[in-house]
Amino acid sequence: MPIYLTGYIDDHTDRLKSYHDDILPLGMIVQPKTHREGYLRRAGLYGWVAIDNGRFTDAGRRLFRPADYARLVGEGLERAGDHLLFATAPDVPFDWAATLRLSRPWLRRIRRMGCPAALCAQEGMTPASIPWDEFDCLFVGGADAFKEGPIVRDACREARRRGKWVHMGRVNGLRRLRVALGFGVDSVDGTYLLHEARKGRACQAPQDVVSWLRQVHADRRRELRRGLERLGVGSDRIDAILGQRRGPGLSGLLPGDTGQGGVINTIPGPEHIP
Repeated sequence: MPIYLTGYIDDHTDRLKSYHDDILPLGMIVQPKTHREGYLRRAGLYGWVAIDNGRFTDAGRRLFRPADYARLVGEGLERAGDHLLFATAPDVPFDWAATLRLSRPWLRRIRRMGCPAALCAQEGMTPASIPWDEFDCLFVGGADAFKEGPIVRDACREARRRGKWVHMGRVNGLRRLRVALGFGVDSVDGTYLLHEARKGRACQAPQDVVSWLRQVHADRRRELRRGLERLGVGSDRIDAILGQRRGPGLSGLLPGDTGQGGVINTIPGPEHIP
């Protein structure tokens, strides 16, 4: 399963992290606004941490200050250490050419600080224009049609082939989560918990996210079963294989899992069946 990086934390997400970590690998993603609210002080509880520049919204662009952002990255390194997954270079939403102009100096700066640097994919990106050697994480941004389109899908696969971390932003429902998993992401983020908390559902919303992952897990087990049946494996043997793969909670690996959160959509051939 990918790491779910929540952009909103409260006592309910704290409890979810404490009691459901085997089901939902939960971390936090921190922006300049939430940094000012003290989110990084809880980095030790959430383990996995990422930093986002927050420039997707008008309000976030107004809050962004280069010197403050550099300090945010530095504090993230101090508090999270090797569990800081990435920090995004400042980008320009929906504009790849402008993103490259703004991001490239920051990619170098973030790396020099000792932090993995993330480049945000935006509309206008082409396979030939991706500066693969200049970043460590491909962060899938942009509008929905771009985010779920073939250019991003192929870029995610190439990123994984090159050993890059792959992250998709704004995963706020089961359908988008399935898309992200199909693209082989290592982590996702979303504001679902924040929006539901504003509706008075702060207690229920984390369980919604757990239910998405339970559904995805069930879908993948059914897919694996069908693949093994097509290979002529008997039902008793399939039950034994799935039982071995179940593991504690939902964290046991299924064929196709990388063990690092990402997914490679393959069905094992007969030579790989124990």
